[in-house]
Amino acid sequence: MRLFLCLMAAVMISVTSPAAACSPAVNQLSFKQKAEGSDILFIGGVEEAGDDYVIFRIGKSGKGAPAAGETIRLEHKGYGTCGELKFETGDVWLYAGDSPLGASRKIEEKDLEAEIAAVVERLERLENEGE
Repeated sequence: MRLFLCLMAAVMISVTSPAAACSPAVNQLSFKQKAEGSDILFIGGVEEAGDDYVIFRIGKSGKGAPAAGETIRLEHKGYGTCGELKFETGDVWLYAGDSPLGASRKIEEKDLEAEIAAVVERLERLENEGE
């Protein structure tokens, strides 16, 4: 019985390991669904980036974000085998959370004043073309 319980525990650990969360098969949402489903969404320029934080100046404010022109400091972390987002001062991002599997993307500087929906649509098309 003890051997059976140990084997079951090993199976449970391997099935629920963090690597499974990084699998593209697990993340079936479209780019647009990821962006719309995020808790925060904005277009902003990176003012400062550290090892565990990033400060953006908001260009276009969306869900859960401060008004345009304001700054926001967000925690930033790596996700092990999933990778991490690489923020550099001066970059412009569509920000939809810190996960590398989410909808956050580095975008062009011209997009800083673009409408969020238009940028999301363009990135959705680009992602669909890459499939």
